[in-house]
Amino acid sequence: TSFKCRKKPEAPPGPKICYHYPGEDTTKAMLEPPESSGVHTTDAVNKAWKMKVEKFTRIVTYFGGGLVVGGVATLLRRSVQEYCPPGSFQWSKLCDPTAWFEEE
Repeated sequence: TSFKCRKKPEAPPGPKICYHYPGEDTTKAMLEPPESSGVHTTDAVNKAWKMKVEKFTRIVTYFGGGLVVGGVATLLRRSVQEYCPPGSFQWSKLCDPTAWFEEE
């Protein structure tokens, strides 16, 4: 059983931990990051502006598409009501397949 084993297993090697920036002089009393690290440069303003423009474009596109689909649906409804007013269509013919074709 495992209770009879008296030798403890060795721990796996830990990760290499570095408490300084790459390229930094570690012998100084006060550790400072290198000046040309590029950490403090960002393009967040331009990216945020592009994201806002893309969101606005997407919203305008959805609104425009809704206007087009709604306009087409309204025109079709009015044209159907004009050429085929309510009560003029015989629904019994549509629901009866034997009446779909004229008899010879």
